[in-house]
Amino acid sequence: MRFAKWVFLLAGASGVLMIVPPYFLEAKTGQDYPPPINHPAYYYGFFGVTLAWQFLFLVIATDPVRYRRAMLEKASFAIAIPIPMRRGSRSRHLARLRGHGRDLAGALRGRLFA
Repeated sequence: MRFAKWVFLLAGASGVLMIVPPYFLEAKTGQDYPPPINHPAYYYGFFGVTLAWQFLFLVIATDPVRYRRAMLEKASFAIAIPIPMRRGSRSRHLARLRGHGRDLAGALRGRLFA
C-alpha cells in the first residue's frame, strides 16, 4: 500500500498544481486557442470538477484500500472515448488517443493496489 499512497499523493499534488493556473488564464486561452471562450460556465465547470478529483486523489492517498471504488473514475474515460472513435469521429484530439490504453490501465490500478 505504500506505493499506492505515493502514487495518489503525487498525482493529486501535481494535478492541483496543474489545474489551478488555468483559473486565471481564461482570456489567454481564448486568444491562444480561438475562438474566445463563449461559455465561461463550461470552462470553469471543467476545471472545478477536475480540481475536485485532484483533491479526491489526495484523500485516496490516505487509505487506498478504503477508497478503492473511487478509483473507477479512470474507467469513465476508458469507456467513453471508444464510442466517438467507433462512430468515425475525425477529431484530431481523438486520433492522438487511438491505440493508447493508458486510462484503461489506470482503471485497473485499483486492483493492483488492493
